[in-house]
Amino acid sequence: MKANWSDKAIEETCEALSELLEIGVPLLSALETVAGICPARRRETLIRVAADLQAGWSLAGALARAGMPRPVVALIRVGEESGELPGALRTAADYARDRVHLRQRLRQILVYPLVVLVTLTTTLTFLLIGVIPRFADLYAAMDVPLPLATRAVLRIGQGLSQGVMLSAVGIALAGGAAFLLRGTAPAQFAALRTRLSCLQGRVPLLARGLRDARAHFVAFQVGRLLASGVPLRRALEICADSAPSEPWRKEVIRLVEAVTSGATFVDALRAGDYPPLLLQAAWHGEATGRLGSCLLRAAAALEAERQRRVQRAVQLLEPLLVLGTGAFLLLVVLTLFLPLLHLMDQL
Repeated sequence: MKANWSDKAIEETCEALSELLEIGVPLLSALETVAGICPARRRETLIRVAADLQAGWSLAGALARAGMPRPVVALIRVGEESGELPGALRTAADYARDRVHLRQRLRQILVYPLVVLVTLTTTLTFLLIGVIPRFADLYAAMDVPLPLATRAVLRIGQGLSQGVMLSAVGIALAGGAAFLLRGTAPAQFAALRTRLSCLQGRVPLLARGLRDARAHFVAFQVGRLLASGVPLRRALEICADSAPSEPWRKEVIRLVEAVTSGATFVDALRAGDYPPLLLQAAWHGEATGRLGSCLLRAAAALEAERQRRVQRAVQLLEPLLVLGTGAFLLLVVLTLFLPLLHLMDQL
């Protein structure tokens, strides 16, 4: 049974194993020691990993069977092949720690806009479902002539309230179908994810973000492996094995084939779609013999740029949400009360 490894669990497990191996503790004993201090769920997983080791599995293979993410398994496999397992585990812990910090920073950026969005969505939903239908029933019972603007708002509100309910049911059904498909038909679920990834790449607003995300993945993974002493071709092969989606895996395989045929790494990158920052870093790294460190610096720069882009988008979205919702509420209130004001004038 595969476990769900959080980044925090990966960081703690790999760091603890690395420290024990560095002071000379055998791998099996180190696993048993770490299992003894872990929460119950992770303890059971590590006990199964230890049993697989005794049965002849490598650590990377046993962790892969236990559900460890592929990028982490790839780093550990490199450590086993090169005889530098403690260093590989330390690198895996750093990788997970970077992901934890990234998630925390993104959460800090997005928490306020999400609160605003949830509040506005709740307000609009209540208005559409609870208020507008009541006004429609009231005016129908009073047989009051309604201005065109009021009739339009009432019809839009009725249509949107039905649409909200249908959308909620559709989202629930789609989520349930995806969950069942993931559990019962993983191959079909993977094919669906691949199709969705291809469709996202064709959307202009998402294409650049996906390109930069793929560039960061290649730069970070290959840079980490090169810094650990892995040859470039082998680093690219491991990167392809750990790719999170099929389109990314195919792109990294293209890089492997280009490098195998004699092309330089920067020429292989130029044949694809990569940001100029990564191309410059690859050229400088190959020229100076420090490709690994240059790729890691490029990955850090790409990640910082992605965070700045997200922050700018969020800062632009906040006032647009507030102003747009405020204008909509004002329009709805004015149009709904127009017939009542007209009746008061007649009395």
